[in-house]
Amino acid sequence: MIAEAEATGNVAEWHDLLGEDLVSSATRSFRVALSPVYTASFEAIDNFQKVDGNGQVDWSTVEFIKLTEIAGVQ
Repeated sequence: MIAEAEATGNVAEWHDLLGEDLVSSATRSFRVALSPVYTASFEAIDNFQKVDGNGQVDWSTVEFIKLTEIAGVQ
């Protein structure tokens, strides 16, 4: 999964590859299912990201993200 992320040109492309593993996408972050037990949360940190009037990141403008949490599914 991480290799796929590194191979894509931006986060929107990775989201497309993730399919159902993309658990949720908030305004500036998103969660990915790593397994049936764990999820990983990522945050946009790209200096050149575009954000709309509602604060939603245009993921096609984001190349850099930060892993912020790995958590077990409740």
